Amino acid sequence: MATLSIRNPVALAQQLSAFPMVPRLNTLNDRRIALYWNGKPGGDRALVHISNVLKSQFPASEFELIRSIKPAPRKTLEYLKTFNAVIGSTADDGSSTQWLAQDLAEVERGSVPTVALIAETSEREFKAFAKGGGVPGLPYVAVVETGLTTLQDAEIQRLVEAVSDTVVRNLTASQPSVERQDSAGRVSLAATLFGLDTPEIETFEGEDQLGAWQAMNAAFLERGWGDGFPIVPPTPEAVARMLSGSRRAPEEEVAVLLPCYGIATVEKIAINAVMAGCQPAHLPVLIAAVECMAEPEFGLHHDAVSTGNYSTLVVVNGPITRRIGMNSGSCYLGPGAPSAVNTAIGRAVRLMLMNIGGNYVGVTDMDTHGDPKKYSMCMAENEAANPWEPLHVERGFDRQDSTVTVFVAETSISHADASKEPRQFLESLAQAVCAPGVVASCRWMSANNLLNATETMQLKPQDYHDECLVILSPDHASMLAGRGWSKGGIKEVIHHFATLRVRERPGVTGKDIAQYAVGETTRVRPEWAWLHDFPDEEVPMYRSPDCFQILVAGGPAGKSLVVLGGRTAFTRRIEE
Repeated sequence: MATLSIRNPVALAQQLSAFPMVPRLNTLNDRRIALYWNGKPGGDRALVHISNVLKSQFPASEFELIRSIKPAPRKTLEYLKTFNAVIGSTADDGSSTQWLAQDLAEVERGSVPTVALIAETSEREFKAFAKGGGVPGLPYVAVVETGLTTLQDAEIQRLVEAVSDTVVRNLTASQPSVERQDSAGRVSLAATLFGLDTPEIETFEGEDQLGAWQAMNAAFLERGWGDGFPIVPPTPEAVARMLSGSRRAPEEEVAVLLPCYGIATVEKIAINAVMAGCQPAHLPVLIAAVECMAEPEFGLHHDAVSTGNYSTLVVVNGPITRRIGMNSGSCYLGPGAPSAVNTAIGRAVRLMLMNIGGNYVGVTDMDTHGDPKKYSMCMAENEAANPWEPLHVERGFDRQDSTVTVFVAETSISHADASKEPRQFLESLAQAVCAPGVVASCRWMSANNLLNATETMQLKPQDYHDECLVILSPDHASMLAGRGWSKGGIKEVIHHFATLRVRERPGVTGKDIAQYAVGETTRVRPEWAWLHDFPDEEVPMYRSPDCFQILVAGGPAGKSLVVLGGRTAFTRRIEE
């Protein structure tokens, strides 16, 4: 019998102090009750119908629909705490449910009883984020199996009326008590999300080493700790070798990764790097990538838990790309031997998001379709074929610096064009940017401040840093530079032609502008509401030319790539 000792890849996480449930009301009559909606269509209709039922039962009560965004601004949360009770609703799985849990947990900690209307498929994630928000017993009612977004109003009414008595009980009947824990602490993500009590070093057995390795892979996959492919066993010896790639101490805390506030120590990064097939020389790249993803303005929480198919794109620049053998030429995004390093680094990023950030499929990752890019998306810029400054120099670093830049990708579109006329080529390329179904389209016109850095209506358009990545093939870059075009001029032309009419409903914001009149939605900045009455007006997909990031990569063919869907990209120097 052979054995295999394995290091645990799952991180500890920060957790708020646990609060007991606040006392419930003795009656809902003669009370002020807030109906809190965080933006998904369908949730508002559920709240209207539940209020109609409750008004008939408690005629002396007042009901107010509070339209908000996710997460709710501080001002909104404080206003909700002025009510006697709060009923919250979203419409589907994903970030809406998780933000609803966190927002209502904040209200409960302010001594106001709440109850949430959610889908059955989101119960697990609601409980996890309620616990993370410090209120593990946060009440909810499962109204529908999968979501309200696509249901007709009559069906929503039927579903809500069927659970109205349960809603009342959650606001008036005594709830199970939770012992208060006054000190915030650290908890195992494995225990919090999966109910697992796993040691830091675990032993697997098999008839031989292959059997023990297969047993480890089966166990990790069953727990959700793997990405679906066989993993390299993170033995203590392999992890020690990986740690030799960095001068930083194993226990050093690099950052906290969302959505579950996992603590990314150098050691936990190294364990997941081993699992992905990385080498010790790759570890500094991964540490820099973690620092980028942990930046609040990066918006990791939303993209990690969304029903959208967001991927993390890692771009590496500088001398390190040549030292560790990264591919910036043909098939740089894989597959194949030339991109093996790219693939391993990108895979390690995904495993870290899962095992350190807690971004597990079906638990916090509620992606509707999934995407092959989520397995791995890492590249090096082809600086030798770049006729302009490389990306990291444009972003303020020295050419001899090695850097990591992390983007968010919702989708990528290949653009094949053999044109030799720059303006014609760029006008055509701009059409690839115009994807009505991409959430980032026209998001600069949105009031939805996902980062909650300041009060939403104080934000200016320049506060939104959604970015579009244009990866020019060497042929296209050479053609443009040879005709005297700079990066700045290229960005200006793409921005000028990357427009859609309001009636084409570009992005979530464009759809809201087209669908709702003034005052019917909070997801559009007030100054743009007038566009509802001018459906033929053209609006830019991105705020300004500076929103377009240009780099060069790929093989010898007239095909470029447009990567849509990202927010602010962050760059960090790699400390070797």
